[in-house]
Amino acid sequence: MNEVLSEYFSTLKMGKIQSHANMVVVPLLGGGDDSGYITLQEALESNSLHISEINQQRSVPELKVHNKGDIPVLLVDGEEFWGAKQNRVLNTSLLLKEKSETIIPVSCTEQGRWSYNSNQFSDSGHLAASKIRRRKSASVSLSLKSCGEYRSNQTALWSDIEEISRDAQVDSPTRALCDVYQSQKEDLNKYLETFSTLDNQNGILVMINGEVVGLDIISSRTAYHLLHSKLVKSYALEAALNNKEPPITVPGWYYGLLNDYNTYI
Repeated sequence: MNEVLSEYFSTLKMGKIQSHANMVVVPLLGGGDDSGYITLQEALESNSLHISEINQQRSVPELKVHNKGDIPVLLVDGEEFWGAKQNRVLNTSLLLKEKSETIIPVSCTEQGRWSYNSNQFSDSGHLAASKIRRRKSASVSLSLKSCGEYRSNQTALWSDIEEISRDAQVDSPTRALCDVYQSQKEDLNKYLETFSTLDNQNGILVMINGEVVGLDIISSRTAYHLLHSKLVKSYALEAALNNKEPPITVPGWYYGLLNDYNTYI
């Protein structure tokens, strides 16, 4: 596996660095192809994917997904599903087989609602904020080691949402993460305008306030381009709410970061 990853990362190149306020993005280029799958957005738009509650009873950490299409569907860790009894985010990335029904592990991002506002879920257009994604992934990893399940620390996740809600000065009636995103829409659009996609891009490496906070790579360039705005917004929300430093000057060593990473795979 390490050899496969090393070979894959060796195909990546770093694009021209982009920066806005306290956030820096390094586009990652050339490592993708047009793999045979589609995204959540595409599957929902074509009505080939159906996401619903498992049953009428309370089952927060799981949802039922029916892929009715003839092609696999990529669901990305942290993607948010809006609707049904309460909004959720995915606990791990999944590739759903064509013509399949799957129970998927999720976490709640709307603590104050447990009633239907729709029969099935739609795409909120967001991922969980990058800080929440990191903390959730850490708790899911612990769950995997301890009991073999993709469960998050739900209480901690709600606490994280409350924290960024306070930072954004948002008083959401249902304590929903999507309300924080809505409150920051104007600022987030400024980040999106700066961090545009390149033709052969299939990933990003991100710094906030001078610190590396994340790396996202999608094997398909087509899928990446559809997911780009979600990924950027997840980091931009953290950056916008923690903009405590002047604009970043990227140090020279940063240009060698990807090659250094390859050495240790």
